[in-house]
Amino acid sequence: MSGSEPDDEEIQEISEVYDILRRDAKLLLTDFKEGVSMWNTTSILMLYLAVLGIFLASAAAFPRILVAPNPLVTIIAFGALGIASAIGSILTRHKYRKLKTKYTKLFEIASRLK
Repeated sequence: MSGSEPDDEEIQEISEVYDILRRDAKLLLTDFKEGVSMWNTTSILMLYLAVLGIFLASAAAFPRILVAPNPLVTIIAFGALGIASAIGSILTRHKYRKLKTKYTKLFEIASRLK
């Protein structure tokens, strides 16, 4: 027997995993779908944070709107927050769409099982 072929113990463990997956399939699909949806929620929250950061950086750029001891530091800090959040939002949104597309078939089956 070569090193890549499973032995009896591995086959038994894999069989147990399949038994669990078969028994809890509906719950696992629901949890999985919620996990993928979390990427969407995260991207939206990051977008809100990005907008807030950009707004605060813009407000700091005009001292009459927001008084700060050193407006340049405030502008840079909030601008960086906004830019980082915007990039994070775009990346997590991309991940969400990728996962949603990849698992659409499973999600359709899960919705029919309810």
